[in-house]
Amino acid sequence: DVSLIASATRNIMESANQFFYVSERGLSTEELNFRMDIMHRNEVVNIIDIANKLGFSQNCFRAGLDKGYLDHLNNEFKESAKYLELKNHEITHILSGRKPTFQAKPIRILENEIESAIFNLLSNSVHGFHLGVVSNSFNKTSAFHNFFNTEQLLVLSLIVSGIYTAHVV
Repeated sequence: DVSLIASATRNIMESANQFFYVSERGLSTEELNFRMDIMHRNEVVNIIDIANKLGFSQNCFRAGLDKGYLDHLNNEFKESAKYLELKNHEITHILSGRKPTFQAKPIRILENEIESAIFNLLSNSVHGFHLGVVSNSFNKTSAFHNFFNTEQLLVLSLIVSGIYTAHVV
């Protein structure tokens, strides 16, 4: 299943980037805790958002735990020396909880644009949309043909998986 291989490669890319985010050399305990709090904040914000969109009551015990934990994380941010070093737009970015990471200069295995393009291609391959169906089909008719064919997607997935895994090891 080509889409499964592409999805696994995407997960390897994300896992490697996350690994480097929390295991950067020379990272102080305070910075590591700050980064872990950002990751936890993203998780809680996502849980609350999903529960809201699914119509779950925000008055239940679990929702209270999530909101309480979010308040706790907000207080930890505001008491952190790292928080005091941030600019207003950076504080807004972190407190939004939209992303699980924040780093002035993130460690990259590939250039940002190349990584983004590969990640998007791998993401599209798991969709039922035409780009996903086409790149996952061994059918060579004109309806199932685009710039990225199945063989190219498989080769790219294997190479990228190898590169990211090797960097982690």
